Amino acid sequence: MTRYFVRLAIGTLVLIFLTSASIFGMEAYIPHITGGYNNWIDYLLVDNSNAGNLTFDLFLLDEGAVVYSGTFNVPGLSGGFVDLKSYAPTAEDGLVSYDDAELKFRLSYEELGGGGVAEFQLTGELNTILSFNFSGINPNISWKGIALANFYDATASVELYAVGSGGILGQDTINIAPRTRVLGTHDVFFPYVSFNDVQRIIAVSRTGLCGITISGSTDNSLLLFTTAASEPKFDSADPYFYNLIMTEKMQGTWYFEYTTTSTFDDWYDLNYPTEEVLTMPGQYIVFGYDNYDELVSAMYQQDFGFFSLLDPESDFDKFYTFNFESENEVSGCYFEVVNNDTGSCYPMDGTKIRPHNTGSLSPASAVKSMKGSDTPELHQSDESALRQLKESQELSIDSEVDQDVVDLYHRLKDIHNQRSNESTP
Repeated sequence: MTRYFVRLAIGTLVLIFLTSASIFGMEAYIPHITGGYNNWIDYLLVDNSNAGNLTFDLFLLDEGAVVYSGTFNVPGLSGGFVDLKSYAPTAEDGLVSYDDAELKFRLSYEELGGGGVAEFQLTGELNTILSFNFSGINPNISWKGIALANFYDATASVELYAVGSGGILGQDTINIAPRTRVLGTHDVFFPYVSFNDVQRIIAVSRTGLCGITISGSTDNSLLLFTTAASEPKFDSADPYFYNLIMTEKMQGTWYFEYTTTSTFDDWYDLNYPTEEVLTMPGQYIVFGYDNYDELVSAMYQQDFGFFSLLDPESDFDKFYTFNFESENEVSGCYFEVVNNDTGSCYPMDGTKIRPHNTGSLSPASAVKSMKGSDTPELHQSDESALRQLKESQELSIDSEVDQDVVDLYHRLKDIHNQRSNESTP
């Protein structure tokens, strides 16, 4: 495979605060680069399905600092690749920023000693619960582990669970410094869990993370690397913590759209701190406001298995039940509740258009604030564009769970009314 690209010098820093990908661009996260290991080559591959030239910005990081940044041009209906460590030999993770969805990015590893190659597509998803799933099909696999990255500008505390044989085999707590990644085989985190017993590792955090599952044969002639999957339903040994992080997923500014006789939309600002419900230990709720600055409330309840939002009106209540399809997209039902009758489920979709305002930079902004002015040339290749991979969770609410919807509505309504009688958030 031919290898090219072109370069420029690092220049003035530019501060960008991202609030919406549709306005400011998109990101693809590189959770692991083999910096410092000369027997590995790491390639960023890009495909452009647009007829025109498109560009992307590349940021490479080491110990939380940007050690290289540059802008690359991708010719129309073409593709190419970047030998990442030729620009930053010690880089451990990175970020791609781009403005056109017709650019697709993949990451490829080649181990020179054994000749093994692994490749997968990059995404811009960050999730609070990740599943690192190990393959047990090939008997030649002799090591397995994880690479887990935190692109925020604050340290992430992460609970790791070794899962296998229908239960939790081990637990570990780690901290990931801002804009860095942790890397290790399973025994680094779970020294007393055998190689054959662990089938997957679950990472749970209040911070959105990304990562990859890594495994291979003794001589690295066989490599199996896959993107860690979102795991929104994992029930850890600590249900209180689980309920907390699930409720915090709803913080931010939301746009809901649903269709009854016509199509309607609503905006919700859920930017207040998550609170524990005093009468329900281990249950959490987040308050906010609707389009008209009226109080709304939202919560996740593990016993029902889905999220809900209540928006009381003067003559009826708007009530939503839903689950996440991705970190920023939900789908489910809208109910128009009149005289405690929830009525029928009207399909709804929701999009988080702005994350919860924590007072710190978004993960992409924290990196892009250190942008340079390098403009290398892309190495051309004749590789075709990969199909886009996307995993989603769908919520199905039918007649069998109608009573759950009624019970959840009354539970949330009671909590909401109690708060309404107190001072507002």
